[in-house]
Amino acid sequence: MTLFLADSTIRIALLTERPTDPTKLTLTQVNSGVLAIDQILKSSYKMGPTKSDEIDEAPLSTRGNAKSPGAGNYEGMLQVFVEFDETGAAFDPASNKVFETLDVKGKRLWLVERQSGKFADEAWAVGDRCDVYEFLTDEFTRDDNQGYIKRTMVPLIQNRWKGVAITDALG
Repeated sequence: MTLFLADSTIRIALLTERPTDPTKLTLTQVNSGVLAIDQILKSSYKMGPTKSDEIDEAPLSTRGNAKSPGAGNYEGMLQVFVEFDETGAAFDPASNKVFETLDVKGKRLWLVERQSGKFADEAWAVGDRCDVYEFLTDEFTRDDNQGYIKRTMVPLIQNRWKGVAITDALG
């Protein structure tokens, strides 16, 4: 077994159309998404489960404060760089595909995330294992005006499929 440093190992695609089956992604579906690896800030990227709700309904015979896990919860944060033309005056839609994809409140999207021993700039491949998140977009918020110009969006995660293997065809 080999350990890998986590730096630069997350590859993300944003899908604007619901996959036919989110538990069986094809290479074609993932490649049709908006590649987001160069437009999302690495240090603040977050997408995943958090602590589940707790159910505090133990039978009378239970000793102590026994709890059970309830509904799962998720959290996410996407800080997106905003790019301008060479003069710095005009917003450049061609360079801002991720921003443009996320910039409608209430839009339903699917984020495909691969984190493995491959680097983020290595192409998707059959057999890659990914997590798929279905989420609704919210409004972008402004940041603290430090560093590059960027906007933050906290996605409202609706569902997650973990360990999805990319295939060459549905079947």
